[in-house]
Amino acid sequence: MIKYQIQEGQLELLFHVNNEGNLVIKANGQEAEINHLIAVELIEILSEKMYENQARKNSLLKRIFQ
Repeated sequence: MIKYQIQEGQLELLFHVNNEGNLVIKANGQEAEINHLIAVELIEILSEKMYENQARKNSLLKRIFQ
């Protein structure tokens, strides 16, 4: 079972992959189970958005020399 935890202020998110391969997210006493295929798509979308956000934050010179 893979486990990951994010805590920011009062918010705590717990992630793990169950025996069926589905992503389980726990937050504020609630639990959501996401099918593994949907979870993979979600991760791809979030990764793409993260890179877009980082690209907007970096200046042109920083991007050239990376």
